[in-house]
Amino acid sequence: MRKFMLLSLLIAIVAVLAGCSGEESGEADTSTTEGGAVAMDSAEGGKMAVKVNGKTITQAEVAEEEGRLTMAMGARMDPQQMESMKPMIREQATNNLINRELLAEAVKKEGIEVSSEEVDVRLADLETAAGGAEGLDSRLSMMGVTRDEMRKEIELGVAIERLMEARAGGTGDPDEADIRAFYDDNPDQFRQPEQVSARHILFMIQADSGEEGKAAKRKEAEEVLAQLKAGGDFAAMAQAHSDCPSSSKGGDLGYFGRGQMVPPFEEAAFALQPGQMSDIVETRFGYHIIRVEDRTDPKTVPYEEAKTGIAQFLSGQGKQQAMSAFIEELRASAEIEYPG
Repeated sequence: MRKFMLLSLLIAIVAVLAGCSGEESGEADTSTTEGGAVAMDSAEGGKMAVKVNGKTITQAEVAEEEGRLTMAMGARMDPQQMESMKPMIREQATNNLINRELLAEAVKKEGIEVSSEEVDVRLADLETAAGGAEGLDSRLSMMGVTRDEMRKEIELGVAIERLMEARAGGTGDPDEADIRAFYDDNPDQFRQPEQVSARHILFMIQADSGEEGKAAKRKEAEEVLAQLKAGGDFAAMAQAHSDCPSSSKGGDLGYFGRGQMVPPFEEAAFALQPGQMSDIVETRFGYHIIRVEDRTDPKTVPYEEAKTGIAQFLSGQGKQQAMSAFIEELRASAEIEYPG
């Protein structure tokens, strides 16, 4: 069985590409590799975690999936929250791999094929998000994934999408009354809090850096800050020096509200006015230099602005329900065995 699950792998890659000030990996159940996969003893990792229709999913595969979920979920949680969620993350990782195997079997049974050209298009999208082919290769390398493995997973993912589109074809699109009702019934969802738009430069500190490595990163941050204060272009400096994937966008993190970034980063960002730059800010990820580009006041999003997004959400919700029901059907008829 392949050791990767497309959906969580893509989530992990997107999480890494999206920016990293508040969006890096949290603490995993055991020691983690650079890509977030949980390292396990080879003998222990080879033990069965679950068997699906005769195919064994090992504890090592579940641990890798845990690492990817942790990477994606760590964006919004502090270490204490992640610690309390370990059992849930492990259960979710196991269920993800079970569902993946069942969906792969269903795709094969339906004879769904995906062309190489379709895979090329999806891979190109990932390259664009990563700032180019080299950027994607770097991210894949960090996660221990080869290009060929990524292509195979994209192929399976597109096939699963096609399968689910066929299953959800009868769900239909929401009408105007449904959209308006959702807007009226969920006012809190359309209250937009104060937000800032910011760029940052991250000088990442690895877990094994030690005091010497940490001091070297601090010195690098101080040198870059001095250049910025002397008139250096922030976006260009971010592209040249930042360890965050947002470097490909000049350090641009877009808009975010309170509670979305780790506390030290948030406090520094919301203390700045547009055009202002912070001194060096330390978080658990390393050292940051932050520049705020814009601020927005709290507001309620008007219905006309919100309705397209609501329609997409309701349509997606219907498809998700159809997908969940289909997976439950597959699980109900599958032979799923756990260790005694």
